Amino acid sequence: MKKLLNKVILIVALSIYIFANDEVLILDTSGSLSNISTVVEIKKLTERYLIEGKSIIAFNDDSYPVKSINDLRFGGGTATAKALESVLNANYRYVVIVTDGDSNDNDATIKQANLLKAKGIKICSVFLSSSGANIPETLVKISDKVFLSKDVAGAFSMCSSSKIKEQILGTSAVIKIVDDSHFNLF
Repeated sequence: MKKLLNKVILIVALSIYIFANDEVLILDTSGSLSNISTVVEIKKLTERYLIEGKSIIAFNDDSYPVKSINDLRFGGGTATAKALESVLNANYRYVVIVTDGDSNDNDATIKQANLLKAKGIKICSVFLSSSGANIPETLVKISDKVFLSKDVAGAFSMCSSSKIKEQILGTSAVIKIVDDSHFNLF
């Protein structure tokens, strides 16, 4: 009986590990997100995301893994293609990009996204815009779904929930986050 219980515990623990590690958050840390209040919010929410056992790749002029909030480096450009390339050989099923702008190399970004999609990986993007700016065309092209969030907290709320997985399994669309529990197509 004890061996069976140990096997059940191991299976549950393994399932939790696999579920937590089937997605990666690709987080924009470019110069446009480097104001102090945004940095504080991103660090706070990154810590929570890491505690949940999820993977984070940050990017600005380059991409790099984030294992603690002290790894975050703000400033520079928006090298989305490098971030996508960095997860190409990993075993993720979902890639969630959080950004407030267009990639500095749209063609390379589209190429890397297509390589991920060819492996069956779903790409979801959360576009940060408090001003109602238009979602960059490249972000729409590379994503199975695009969400619009007014702030960092809303973006991380989406990334930390199962709502993204539910939404990106359907057809492509752009979705506006009204609050943490509602989606509106626009």
